[in-house]
Amino acid sequence: MESHFTKVFSLHPPPFFAMQWYYSKNGAQCGPVDDTELRRLARSGEITPDDLLWNATMGVQWQPASSFNFLFFQPVDLQPPAIPSESESTKTAEAALPTSNRILMGRARASLKGRWGMAVLATIIYLAIIESPQFVKIVATPQNSALSQLQLLMHGFHQPVHQAVPTHGYTPLGTIISLFVSLLMVFIGNPIFVGVCSFFLNLSKRRETKVSDLFVGFRSGASYYWKIIGASLLLGLIIIGWVLLLLVLPIAIVMGVAFFNHLLVNPWLHPVIVVMALVGMMALIRVIYSYKMTFFILADETNIRAIDSIRRSKIAMRGNRWKLFMLQLRFLGWSLLALLTCGIGFLWVIPYIQTATAHFYLDVKERESLPNV
Repeated sequence: MESHFTKVFSLHPPPFFAMQWYYSKNGAQCGPVDDTELRRLARSGEITPDDLLWNATMGVQWQPASSFNFLFFQPVDLQPPAIPSESESTKTAEAALPTSNRILMGRARASLKGRWGMAVLATIIYLAIIESPQFVKIVATPQNSALSQLQLLMHGFHQPVHQAVPTHGYTPLGTIISLFVSLLMVFIGNPIFVGVCSFFLNLSKRRETKVSDLFVGFRSGASYYWKIIGASLLLGLIIIGWVLLLLVLPIAIVMGVAFFNHLLVNPWLHPVIVVMALVGMMALIRVIYSYKMTFFILADETNIRAIDSIRRSKIAMRGNRWKLFMLQLRFLGWSLLALLTCGIGFLWVIPYIQTATAHFYLDVKERESLPNV
């Protein structure tokens, strides 16, 4: 029977570093003793494997001392494994190599076989959701009409323009709508893209796949939704910071030096700026590819924290950035063919690209050691 002290002890356990143990001996409760004393009692034989132990973390259940590995050590006769043959060593080395992009594309086609219709339908829904706000933005902020542009070209050559030509098509209301649409894309577009990643991951894993997977970011709870938004905003801030560091700051320094030294018309200034911009863009692309797997990780591991998804992507893409770039470059020809179909072909090219990228992520996840940060 539990004593009153034991009940109070279970309701108010001490901190871990002050863990106190109770043990039973011949039906009587003994203790409390600390970890060091408990080990000494076990070594001396005063506590046997059949005796019961209890501490504040165990609720109301006493457990035999044999269930605590740190008290009783059983000698294990360890034998080294057989030396692998040369063929087995070769297979192990080959398994450690990344899968070629050609094979990843073949896996993507195999995953899409018999599922092209569903993949195309999901792509149509995704594009409709993503492009609808952009259409509203264009309608709300009209640009100069073709007639107005023609009037501007003709002005002064033939006859004066009798009707004023607007200098721009923006209005305060249009600007507000444009800003609202941009914010809307953050809170709708990013969760939908995580849904796209989830859809094509399920497709690649040959799991049950439904078009409703596109909305997993909205129907998996508020915590998951805001985790996606947090990762998106944080990723945006990181990219903006790198843009300022790699592009804006170097060019601003060169322009400032040229201005204070009256060298703004010097012929070497423009080539230097162009070279710096190109170098900065290449460095920026490398940075962006470091975070390419963030949304796939969010789609694959719903319990991961927002910041950890970004860190995991950075770890996963070490040594794999160029591989992903070359994989996406392989679809350039398909994209050019899709343009010849007035863009309709992209309804098939986009699923192909996304499925291949999903297989790339699964391959990296399988081969790379990604710590739980």
